Amino acid sequence: MNKEYMMGKVICDTNVWYYLGSGKIAEGLVKNYKLVATWVNIVELGYAHPRTKIDFSIKDWKNAARAILMYSDEIIELDPFEFSTEKIYPGHFQHKNRDLQEVLRIISDSDNTLKEEQYKSNEKYFDMYMRIKDGFKATIENYRTESRPQIVSSKTAKQKYKDSQEIEALERVKEVIWDVEEYIKRDHKKIIEFDNETEKSSYFNHTYSSFKFHILTKQRYLRNILLQGKMSIHPNDFGDLTNLLYVGKSEQYWTEENRWSSIIKEAGLGDRLITRQILN
Repeated sequence: MNKEYMMGKVICDTNVWYYLGSGKIAEGLVKNYKLVATWVNIVELGYAHPRTKIDFSIKDWKNAARAILMYSDEIIELDPFEFSTEKIYPGHFQHKNRDLQEVLRIISDSDNTLKEEQYKSNEKYFDMYMRIKDGFKATIENYRTESRPQIVSSKTAKQKYKDSQEIEALERVKEVIWDVEEYIKRDHKKIIEFDNETEKSSYFNHTYSSFKFHILTKQRYLRNILLQGKMSIHPNDFGDLTNLLYVGKSEQYWTEENRWSSIIKEAGLGDRLITRQILN
């Protein structure tokens, strides 16, 4: 653990709130950190339901919501695309007003959100959420199907790909930029244009430095998928990756999922990672 980040902000994976709520993470372990909950955390809780989550415990679900209300020092109410836009263009756009604390109070205090009629009345939103995650999984599976054969066709090809990771990471920067520009075009009816190549290059470099944690982790994730043919791709990977957009230059990231801990370390970002194992 890097002492440089002690007492700093920690962006949390949703599983951290479940672990805090259940007592698997002791309260004493978090006293030196400023825990930050994100829009992604609350959405993952809000869309948890026996119909959409295989292992569902209403007790754990409610306790996770209570843990955010009790232990978080900040709740980021901007969705990942609004947040990314605000990082790149601070103060230029007005975003949606939300009250995510009220969502958490509803989850923690009421059983009504689990009743079948409540699910039915909001079924189109649950279905849309599942389609987004399933669509991400399908996209990554197609990416592996199309790209892997050439990369693993020979030792030379495989090594060439391994040596090209810095270049590959630049594609991840372009993806962040594309998401931001699509959000601005869709929600604010504006097109981003640059006066010259210097301005465009500065924008690109600023995006890379602002979202380096997300970019390098995502690139390592894709690298592993291509080189490890049997690596599983999960619909929830969409939320896990977008949650990393909230990790800036000075924040750490806390996850209790070994898979993501390994990928983050492999990406060279282990000094920004927190887990129970590291703290104990």
